[in-house]
Amino acid sequence: MTFHKPTLIIKRMIAAKEGSFVYDESFHSGLNIIRGQNGSGKTTITQLIAFGLGREVAALKPEILLCDYVYLELSINNSPYTLRRELESTARRPLDIFEGSSEQALTADISSWKRFPFNGTSDRESFSQVLFEIMGMPQTKGASSKLTMNQLLRVCYAEQSNPASAIFTLEQFDSALTREATFSLLTGLYNDDLYADQIKRDELDKQLQKTSDQLTAIYKVLAQSGFTHLTQKSFDDALAELADKEKSISDEISKILDNSYEVQESSGNDPQISKKYRDLEPIRDDLVAAYERRNDLTLSIEDSELFISDLENRLAALEDAKNAKTALDHFSFEYCPACLSPVSKKPENHHACSLCKTEIDEKRVSNNYLRMTNEIKFQVIESKKILSRNKDKADHYKQDIRRLESQLYEAESEIRLYKKHFFSNSDDHLKRCFEELGFIRESINSLRKQEDLFKVVETLRLEKTRLESELSDVKGRVEREKSLLERRHSDVNAIIYSSLEQLLNADLDREEEFRSVESLEFSPAHNTVYVNGRNSFAESSLVYLNTAFHLALLKSSCEADFMRFPRFLLLDGIENGGMESGRSRHLQLLIAKLSEEMEVEHQIIITTANIDMDLEKEQFTVGRFYTRDDKSLRFKKATDSEGQK
Repeated sequence: MTFHKPTLIIKRMIAAKEGSFVYDESFHSGLNIIRGQNGSGKTTITQLIAFGLGREVAALKPEILLCDYVYLELSINNSPYTLRRELESTARRPLDIFEGSSEQALTADISSWKRFPFNGTSDRESFSQVLFEIMGMPQTKGASSKLTMNQLLRVCYAEQSNPASAIFTLEQFDSALTREATFSLLTGLYNDDLYADQIKRDELDKQLQKTSDQLTAIYKVLAQSGFTHLTQKSFDDALAELADKEKSISDEISKILDNSYEVQESSGNDPQISKKYRDLEPIRDDLVAAYERRNDLTLSIEDSELFISDLENRLAALEDAKNAKTALDHFSFEYCPACLSPVSKKPENHHACSLCKTEIDEKRVSNNYLRMTNEIKFQVIESKKILSRNKDKADHYKQDIRRLESQLYEAESEIRLYKKHFFSNSDDHLKRCFEELGFIRESINSLRKQEDLFKVVETLRLEKTRLESELSDVKGRVEREKSLLERRHSDVNAIIYSSLEQLLNADLDREEEFRSVESLEFSPAHNTVYVNGRNSFAESSLVYLNTAFHLALLKSSCEADFMRFPRFLLLDGIENGGMESGRSRHLQLLIAKLSEEMEVEHQIIITTANIDMDLEKEQFTVGRFYTRDDKSLRFKKATDSEGQK
């Protein structure tokens, strides 16, 4: 049987209570029918399956909450995985994942299981992200957050309690954007490049707005300070002029002191100078320590950058190795590359080396690639967090160094003046000179701060220009990619609507519009299907239309390998809306025929109280026929009184 990615098949489901299994049944590819009387626990099984896959079921059945865990053995893209989820009424429960069969999982050490939360964080993936990665599905977004398994199951799982006209299961805080994103992902209309460019476009928009706001704020500060049309040359000229004034005043002070006081040969022994020297030493010590901290941190940052670069190269090399293996899998040797002798006949086993005939365990190789990739990605995330913290520290040390250097320069300048001239009192002229010298130095410091601000403005100007150019390029790509996607959208709709029309035409003669379909339209935004412009039919016909649309999605995904619908469908309540038993059995036969005709591996799970006797066969059914006296979950006598609904 042909295989498309992604494909999700349930192999086994277990409901456990206090270490005992109250439900344990195997499932198979193709059609799986869960049958039993109304109220015998069929919906209980579908809720357990959906919950185990990550669905947030609005109201779990009371008997489900009597259990402790649900286990699901899955085949995801032909690789075995076992999921375990604790059964509690609290929302957003985590999910445990084991790489292997349920038999291995049930006897494995707890450390072999990996627990993932419902919502991911910066350093921890959610279980939806992990399952998406295992299935080979891209990480895309809905209205405000990444799409989850919960959103996918709103389409793959048709709940009994859902209104018959709604294709997506209704849920609180739903949005048309999320439904459209989910539908685009499942039908293959989601484009990785387009999504990446749309995300980049939004990020660039935010960065450009932030940069513009920063420039506006700085312009206001400069305008209030009287500095508007400044250039680097104007700062250089102003600083040079102040430096000349500073030298002139310093020379004037020296001249006054030469004429007014005797220069003492041992002025360095003056108590005031000695004190200034003592004050100078802590500044020097702090500056040396700051230099050492900065240099040590610089080396650490360089090591981290080299380590991250090496990890990213290993990721790329791992991907290259995976691609190379995929390419070589299809390469057949006619002659031995060592001795050039003809190679014997091709191996009978498809999963064997065409040269040495050694059997290859594809699942193990694929799992090893995935495990190594996840480990390296985790190391990259952790290393980048450490690198970011170290860079923040380095910036702090640079500020400390700049401050200490300024303090050291000013202290040394004062000492030089005191060492050249020692005096006890100064006249009015000398006092004014010192005041003017202080004012000039303050002006120099102020101008240097303004120069720093000017450099920030220049940097922001260049950044704004770069962002505007890059944003223009990205917007152009988005428009081109959207145009290409629109053409593919028409092709996808044609495939889905063709399958849907066939199913509607095959219905019993109960709805005239189904027999003479002139137009079909599905609207994720409005969450409904229109037949000949109508979405209002008898309740039983709406149930049939809903079921037919889900089946059309599945059938289309088996015909179009680019679709990302996981070739899995869980239909509960195909007999809702008062559907007559004859129409229900006819629909069951249509589903069975549809499943048998599809040559691509898939799984359909349905529930019914009126199974057609032609389908009462082991190849179609799961478990026994449930009754109100012998329900799907078999609890011990101590809990039987609590019953099932």
